[in-house]
Amino acid sequence: MTIISFAHTTPQLLERSKTVTRRDWTDKHAQKFRAGEVVQAYDKSPRCGGKRVCFIRIKEIRLEALEALRNPIYGPAEMIKEGFPGRDPLEFEKTFFSHSRRQDGTVYRIEFEIVDEPGRDWLKAERLRINLCCNNPDNGMFDGKAFAIEFGDNLSLTSQFRGWSPRLTRGPGRSWLRIGGSPRCPVLSYKEWFGNWCWDSIVTDSRSAMRVLNWIKEGKWRRRRS
Repeated sequence: MTIISFAHTTPQLLERSKTVTRRDWTDKHAQKFRAGEVVQAYDKSPRCGGKRVCFIRIKEIRLEALEALRNPIYGPAEMIKEGFPGRDPLEFEKTFFSHSRRQDGTVYRIEFEIVDEPGRDWLKAERLRINLCCNNPDNGMFDGKAFAIEFGDNLSLTSQFRGWSPRLTRGPGRSWLRIGGSPRCPVLSYKEWFGNWCWDSIVTDSRSAMRVLNWIKEGKWRRRRS
């Protein structure tokens, strides 16, 4: 399986605030990567002792002129996707591509998303991510109710509550979360505005996630597998 290293942006990658990376690859090397392919993400090159930190799926790969970042609208938006919100695109270009091996001023732009390990049963994972649509769509403030819920890092199971929105109760310091009348779910990590400001995301142990799922299945809900 092919590898892409993220030596300068591993934290942003794991926080999922980085969804785009640019590389001055040769055309021959770029041909190893295709849209839809799952590759390994490393914290630095394996030659330098790097380790795998996650798997990513390539959504799009294309050649793009670096000067496109100088567009006053496109450039700042791409800095957010690169994991550098507020960074000057020109400074970004000079820092990472002042000695580019490509002479035509282009780089490969790769858009991606984090996914589960290929072939891994997400229900058997030690930890599981639960995404909750629980914030006011007008201002992103916590609304105290769940309007939709997703289970699994690869979003393998999605449900949208129909006719009812279970209350969300958070423990001190967000140490635990309760969805409606389900058992308390210990929170190992909590991230606000996951993807957009309507969603928050927690990571919990898989047993607790399954107890929440079993409780929801007893109520009125609609689900779909993706």
